[in-house]
Amino acid sequence: MIELNDVSVGYRGKPILSNISFTVSDGEICALLGHNGCGKSTLLRAVMGSLGYTGSIRIDGQETRRLSNDRAKLISLMPQLMARPSISVYELVSFGRQPYTGISGILSKSDRLKIDEAIQKTRLEPLALSRCDRISGGELQRAYLAMVLAQDTPNLLLDEPAAHLDARYERQISDFLLALKADRRAVLAVLHNINHALSIADRIIVIDSGKLVFNGNRAEFSDRQIAETYFGLRRYTCRDDRGNGAEFYL
Repeated sequence: MIELNDVSVGYRGKPILSNISFTVSDGEICALLGHNGCGKSTLLRAVMGSLGYTGSIRIDGQETRRLSNDRAKLISLMPQLMARPSISVYELVSFGRQPYTGISGILSKSDRLKIDEAIQKTRLEPLALSRCDRISGGELQRAYLAMVLAQDTPNLLLDEPAAHLDARYERQISDFLLALKADRRAVLAVLHNINHALSIADRIIVIDSGKLVFNGNRAEFSDRQIAETYFGLRRYTCRDDRGNGAEFYL
């Protein structure tokens, strides 16, 4: 569980986020939406403990400021900006096991099983020995996702996990997130595609100009015309021959 209470973040005296409060429960996918530069990535970094903040952030009941080395066993982050190291995909994914290997860095049989499982789930078997600086942006995206999966934490932060991916792999991302939900993980994901977010998220959080302006489910998102108000989109309904309808935004 991820709990934020009255969290504010500033930089050189300038407020970036103000009085943010919400909870991501176990077994819940929460989509974080907002325009570029509104503070979404900053919020994830604060939750990870890599940025100073005021207020309270708790991970499974523990204040994140006090977690130190245990933090990496409780929560993991897939960043938006990804380095292209000159190492193999397998080596990159293996970094997800560092919280468990200790100083030695020696991978146990259990560690290798977690790595292999993460590579299989992300369909990276053919690229496992390829160098990260020689694969496509979408393949690199999946490699970082595999690293997070290998870390095997109960709480996950994903910063635009479907960026750079085509429709087929975006669908796979949806399947991964739903599998994490079924496994009772708490997932907070920054998503740039509102329709994608509405198709998988239990709850939507919208940040505008550093402030939380909406926190609710999909029905409330529609009823309160959040997409129209904050993103300038229009809602459409597509119906089949039986009259069943599905909403989407353009």
